[in-house]
Amino acid sequence: MSGHRRPSRRGFTLVELLVVIAIIATLIGLLLPAVQAARESARRSNCLNKLRQLGIAAHNYHDARRRVVPHVTLPTCLSSQARLLPYMENKMVHDLVNQSQHWRHASNKAAMLTPVDLFRCPSQGESEWTNFQGSAPDAQTKLRNHYVGILGARPGPADPAIAGAAGCTGTFTGAASTYFQQACDLDGTPAGSSGGVATNGVVFPRSDISFADISDGTSHTMMYGECSWLVGPQFPWIVGAVSWGNVTDRGAGYGWVHNAKNIYHPINTRTFTATPADLAWTPITSVTNVSLGSPHPGGTHALMADASARFLAETIDLVNVYRPLASRASGEVSPAGF
Repeated sequence: MSGHRRPSRRGFTLVELLVVIAIIATLIGLLLPAVQAARESARRSNCLNKLRQLGIAAHNYHDARRRVVPHVTLPTCLSSQARLLPYMENKMVHDLVNQSQHWRHASNKAAMLTPVDLFRCPSQGESEWTNFQGSAPDAQTKLRNHYVGILGARPGPADPAIAGAAGCTGTFTGAASTYFQQACDLDGTPAGSSGGVATNGVVFPRSDISFADISDGTSHTMMYGECSWLVGPQFPWIVGAVSWGNVTDRGAGYGWVHNAKNIYHPINTRTFTATPADLAWTPITSVTNVSLGSPHPGGTHALMADASARFLAETIDLVNVYRPLASRASGEVSPAGF
């Protein structure tokens, strides 16, 4: 009988297996950046939409009250963001804040401890160091606000409408310009590491302006800006200005301003502390002069006073474009397509 040879079963050699693994790894390496880029693109789009919602709320507020939403007034010291909640079409946040009480009042405790997703950039982490007491960060929370009011541009002289008035004894010694500012803390003490506040923008303490007062044009003037990068401990979204006395003592209501920033430094350059959880709280820059910035590559988002939102590159011209965009009536109009 003639024998029948069994068919041979040829497997992968080690070299072939390694080649296949290398090819798969290469494909994954090529696809992963594309997937990450697509996810970041979706997050950026979501971030822009949140800013637009804030802009719509600001215009609803203006339509109802004929004034731009102020950032901090007595007796509440609430942030402008907290004031806009009733004008947002979101029932979950509509009744969150007692608008007639100080943010430290017992009736606002639940609100202060409630994260508001509309105020958070989706590209940032789940939690960040948050301050409640004024001396050191207390906990990592989701309570930080990423869309800050634009106080205006700095540097500039003392605001002639405020300088020398009761409650403002500070003096300004910087370079003169048309960027008026309040050169003291809101409690009347000279501004130190708090930074003071510009008053030439759109959203600032004790403001009493309308959109008609934005003579540089609402499409060329920032109203809110994204500050979602890790700048160090910040106060919860409800806080407009700190107050450490008895909340019934309304005279103690003015102090450091939070959830609003001056445009002084380039994007993504100046943090408040050296590390996100700096227990020593050693300032790199004053709290109101912290730079706008974000985890989005290359820049950050801004909401203009006409409720349009756009991306600002971190290479934007600081003196000729960026600061003029922060002031409402300086006579400096930024070029189209800035």
